[in-house]
Amino acid sequence: MGTNPSYLIGDNLPVESVSWNDCQNFISKLNIIEGKKIYRLPTEAEWEYACRAGSQSKYFFGDDESLLHEFAWFDENSDDKTHSVGEKKPNKWGLYDMHGNVWEWCQNGYKKSYRDNESYLEPIDSFRVFREGSFYDPYIRCLSSNRYGFQPDYFHASIGFRILMSKDDTYLYTDSITLNKGNKNLQRRD
Repeated sequence: MGTNPSYLIGDNLPVESVSWNDCQNFISKLNIIEGKKIYRLPTEAEWEYACRAGSQSKYFFGDDESLLHEFAWFDENSDDKTHSVGEKKPNKWGLYDMHGNVWEWCQNGYKKSYRDNESYLEPIDSFRVFREGSFYDPYIRCLSSNRYGFQPDYFHASIGFRILMSKDDTYLYTDSITLNKGNKNLQRRD
């Protein structure tokens, strides 16, 4: 599949120092091995839905940032480096490191206003979305709603990715404002 570009390399460390383009190349190779297109980056709405795990608070565990140490690696506890996945508590759906450790690229093109966007899987202004916050960031950048965008060839030691596996290659979730209320809209991709 290639070499690991990470600044820190270990069996359970997140892959970081990857651009959005690098992620797409890796996913393409993975899909070729699998024989169908079932792996991809999550859309921004899917990422936030998974992060929140049904919550509407600042963090998936509530609004008290003093508890963030239990759930995330960020600037106050990370010693300025990534840590093995799963060392902190997961959200209620069992997903680890949804706050902190590394930022995660999403499939979407970036648009400044997330709430005004119905669907934006195609690139807008050639920027792509990444979510979450990292080992390098203060607690305020680890909010469930935190988001940024950058060029698809940008990489940094604080940016990685999370792969989503679709049931099959005929459906793709679309971003929708209603997703924030727990609904998903499916769009057939023929």
